[in-house]
Amino acid sequence: MRAPFLHVANGTSVTGTLSAAGVPGIMSIWADPLYEGPVPAGLNDDELREVRGRYLGGGEHAADPTNDMRRWRKVIDDHESYDELVLWFEHDLFDQLNLIQLLGWIRARVPEGKAVGLICVGSFPGRPDFHGLGELPPKELAPLLETRRPVTAPEYALAERAWQAFREPTPEALDELRRSDTSAMPFLARALERLLQEYPWTSDGLSRTERRRNARGAFRAASANVPPAVVLVDDVYTTGATVDAAAAALRVAGAAEVVVVTFARAGR
Repeated sequence: MRAPFLHVANGTSVTGTLSAAGVPGIMSIWADPLYEGPVPAGLNDDELREVRGRYLGGGEHAADPTNDMRRWRKVIDDHESYDELVLWFEHDLFDQLNLIQLLGWIRARVPEGKAVGLICVGSFPGRPDFHGLGELPPKELAPLLETRRPVTAPEYALAERAWQAFREPTPEALDELRRSDTSAMPFLARALERLLQEYPWTSDGLSRTERRRNARGAFRAASANVPPAVVLVDDVYTTGATVDAAAAALRVAGAAEVVVVTFARAGR
């Protein structure tokens, strides 16, 4: 029997919740940690899948058939089994990289008349610390199906450009793209900026993760009488590791609000 939807999400947490909510359709994922390991240019999709499979082969990706990249593609390729393809993704780097790969793949393979809808969110009402779709219970996730919108030609075009830039051996093309008009995919530029922060900085050779690791635990409040509101002043903002660590120490000491003021932002 033909399903009304094929839901392709960023992980099994989302597809599991959709199933629990009784949302009709076939469930699948597209969830490759593309910011880890090789994603070389110059390979077709089959060749790249083999490269990624070899890299991920030693972990749980291989142990769970849900993580079979061939299956991800086969389910979408079975166009006659569903009426509409619905993509469930969010704002973070993991999802944005998967989305630029997936949109380019879909454009080349899904028939032109097949409906493709997208749900891509970066916030959720009533959840000020929203991190992703996976944290939503069935009663909150399921209604998002009605907010889906058709994927547009500018989104497909930008995704293809971004995917090509991402696979370049050096980051210049990616940096240039994030500084261009990326409004068709409103979360993409911020995600790419986060990716670029993992390249070694020209000033000290450290990535953002390394800098944050070094700053963790480096500060503590000198007094137990910390006021409820504090203005934290730093001269140059680089990745935010220093001010984040200092602000965390102030909050531990009792500050309810920490406002950060810096005079300059460092380039790479």
